[in-house]
Amino acid sequence: AYYQFQIHNIHSDTLDIIMNGFKEQVKKSVYYKHLNNLYNTIRKVAISQPAPGFSIPDTDGNMVELDHFKGKYVLIDFWASWCAPCRAANPKLVEVYKQFSDKNFTIVGISVDKDEIHWKKAIETDKLPWINLSNLEGWDKVSETYGVKAIPQNFLLDTSGIIIEKNIEPENLIDRLDQLLADY
Repeated sequence: AYYQFQIHNIHSDTLDIIMNGFKEQVKKSVYYKHLNNLYNTIRKVAISQPAPGFSIPDTDGNMVELDHFKGKYVLIDFWASWCAPCRAANPKLVEVYKQFSDKNFTIVGISVDKDEIHWKKAIETDKLPWINLSNLEGWDKVSETYGVKAIPQNFLLDTSGIIIEKNIEPENLIDRLDQLLADY
């Protein structure tokens, strides 16, 4: 359940059924406590919820806030330089960005790296043109707030900062953005 809650877009009512389905003996375990903490976090970042704000330094050390992107569709992409699936997805995301960045869409990369040199080298190597942020603290307060315990993970926000998709594959992202940005 812990893994499934993180990776899949399980609807809130289904999450409730799962959590309420555990027997009292299980609810007393340390494992249930961890799952319950994750469950409470995930409910806060569920589809239709406002994305939690953050203030994170970019590659130049300038603080960037989520509010800076109000009025745009935003894909918040949690990744790291050492994450092979993240790096494999980057070329596809670059193509999505090229296709839609002039149509009221952007990507904000949030890295869970600890090593600044590896982080910046990955950005350069993968030619990531969007804003990249990291506290360089690994799994930090921001990833915790979003319930991110494994990467890659992403959150698509509407122009008001409301979460409208989670963990959307790049191919599906193109279709979704075609729908959302048809008027741009």
